Amino acid sequence: MKKKLIKVIFSAITALMLAACTINPDTVKDISENITSVESSADTGSMTEGLSVTESSATAIGNGNVHEDFTKSFVVVTDEDITIDDEGIYEITGSAQNVTVYVDCEDEDEVTILLSGTEITNDDMPCVYVCNAGEVKIETSENTVNTLKVTGDFKEDGDENPDAVIYSKDDLILKGSGTLKIESSDNGVRSNDDLKIKNGTYEITCVNDVLKANEKLEIEDGTLILCGSECLEATQITINAGNIDITATDDGINASQKSSTLSPVFTLNGGNVVIKMGAGDTDGVDSNGDIYINGGTIDITGQFAFDYDGVAEHTGGTIIENGNEIQTITNQFSNGFGGGKENFGNSDLDGKFMTPPDMDGEFMTPPDMDGEFMTPPDMGGSDITPPTKEKRQR
Repeated sequence: MKKKLIKVIFSAITALMLAACTINPDTVKDISENITSVESSADTGSMTEGLSVTESSATAIGNGNVHEDFTKSFVVVTDEDITIDDEGIYEITGSAQNVTVYVDCEDEDEVTILLSGTEITNDDMPCVYVCNAGEVKIETSENTVNTLKVTGDFKEDGDENPDAVIYSKDDLILKGSGTLKIESSDNGVRSNDDLKIKNGTYEITCVNDVLKANEKLEIEDGTLILCGSECLEATQITINAGNIDITATDDGINASQKSSTLSPVFTLNGGNVVIKMGAGDTDGVDSNGDIYINGGTIDITGQFAFDYDGVAEHTGGTIIENGNEIQTITNQFSNGFGGGKENFGNSDLDGKFMTPPDMDGEFMTPPDMDGEFMTPPDMGGSDITPPTKEKRQR
């Protein structure tokens, strides 16, 4: 193996020399160092984890950005995982099955994974698994289409449940000038901290949640076509720009309490958001806290456009609900608690409890302010009186 590698590398050097006629002494030194590096890798057997080659050439990634120095370039190999344990820029290319790219670095390390025509299909583990890092960027190269899939049931990793095609315990950023396609039997992209979409094109289809974060989920720009149970889920969700098409069997956007330090809120500052929901008790935007629409356009088709527990403010932008432009943010349970899935009743304008109908269409009276109990009807239509307060205290 060692002799074959050296033979291939020297053949490449010969071709370069014939093409260029002359070669810079510094370049010769760099190539020599790369040969030593590859020879050392062959001796230690480290090349069993994917095929890695030190990269010295510049690669354009669009928008005028150029990665001039890769830390390494990997070609994926079926059944061989890749481990990144130091900060830097790592290019991933090729097509393979059952490959996980692990990132396990120091707490402050920043890592960029550059997908350049990559296709990975796994049975039960994430295609990218960030175990530890300061921040990880997953970037698509210009004019490339990259596909990541998990087709079976995800398996646990000790105490961890890595249940997404891209799963990160730390901050995660998606960006680039190419296209990333994701298919998942569970979740698509999940971060236990913050998740940010800076730009790029994404086509993601999942059984459960598409983009999910425990803390903040922010979309700065990009084209996103999302299909799943809930498509955007985090404690705080902000959309600043971009074209986002959501097809959801449950809530399209769900700002729910997943953080111990943040309060739920959904904010739309710009962009075009189109949401189509499935039938049933589903909402276009469901916030367990507040909703702010300051700009952009949000077009919702479904039974309930909004459901919120806090305040809702519409200061700019366009709201379209089932084909009609409206000027206010409606609530699934108007004047009430919002979050109708967790709360049975709601309050009228005087703050008193309203009485929902019983099974026969008659109205039941809930407890009054003195704590006395109501008398519900029995199955035959006559009343059943429960024990009095005094009897219960015995």
